[in-house]
Amino acid sequence: MSKNSFFISSKNMLGRAHKIINIVSVFFQLCFFVLHCRNFFLT
Repeated sequence: MSKNSFFISSKNMLGRAHKIINIVSVFFQLCFFVLHCRNFFLT
């Protein structure tokens, strides 16, 4: 029983980590896009 609940909690933590990783990847993509546009407009 406790093993099953531990598995469920670890699964929830993995899902949360996956969401955080998705948010971070989107943030980095936006940063690279902004830097690319800035370089494009400056030159």
